[in-house]
Amino acid sequence: PQGSGWYRQDTKEWLEGGQTAKLDAPISWQPVLIREGSIVPMDKGIRKEGSFDTVEVYAGCDGSFTWYQDNGLDYTYENGEYAKIPMEWKDGESVLILGAAEGSYAYPETILCRCFRRDGSVCEKEVRYTGKETRVTLE
Repeated sequence: PQGSGWYRQDTKEWLEGGQTAKLDAPISWQPVLIREGSIVPMDKGIRKEGSFDTVEVYAGCDGSFTWYQDNGLDYTYENGEYAKIPMEWKDGESVLILGAAEGSYAYPETILCRCFRRDGSVCEKEVRYTGKETRVTLE
């Protein structure tokens, strides 16, 4: 859409919104575009349990995301056996806020935070997360 920028997932190249872009789409790769302001938790491994060890932020505007995990098997989440972490990106300050964790389920203790910018630069910082609100400056 007009007024929004987009990043290619594979190259992190920034594209202006409101235009038609022609992208290669070989059978082995599906092109994916990520809207600026997005917060995307990632896992460097190939686990299927929904955990993450990396948070990617795509600069260009403010954004928010809430990560949620439980065991996926039963109703123990009703007794607090889940983890929920709100995340907020403040673009003007270049700050990622990892909010206070909710629930009693395990959450990641070490998180690599990465910020991709329109000019192609990348900033990353590894932080120790204790379940309390943590502000991460990514300049």
